[in-house]
Amino acid sequence: MRGIRYVIAALACITCLLISPPEAFACSCVDWRQIGDAEAHKAFIDDWARAEVAVIGTVVAASDLETVVHVSRTFKGRVQKQRRIFPRPVQRDVQRQEGSIAMGMDCRPSLKVRSEYLILLFRSNRGVLDAERCTVWTGSELKQRLGWIPKERK
Repeated sequence: MRGIRYVIAALACITCLLISPPEAFACSCVDWRQIGDAEAHKAFIDDWARAEVAVIGTVVAASDLETVVHVSRTFKGRVQKQRRIFPRPVQRDVQRQEGSIAMGMDCRPSLKVRSEYLILLFRSNRGVLDAERCTVWTGSELKQRLGWIPKERK
């Protein structure tokens, strides 16, 4: 009887592992509040160096299709005053498996309307400027990163 319980438990674990989406790890984002300031600072400086544009903006519209930000301050690069970020990803990750469909996860952050964010924008392979999952900050994290922005050398 005890052996059957172990077999059932093992099968349940294997089933859970098989049905969990493989993209989950790629979508995870580091919670910098759990990491030391030195590591967060280094990651920010690395992202800053790669970013084409850095702005502060207020979210004016947010839906599952896109987020629209009104840019109030530009630190790096040039961008129009209304910027569409985090458009819904194209669903190319559809995989058919024995009568079921597995879709890729949508890992865009959920930004709040009327909230202000520091946003780093990068040029995608398609030539579009867009933010990345871990390059949007608000509140105390925004204030902290403002202090980390490298001073321009003349």
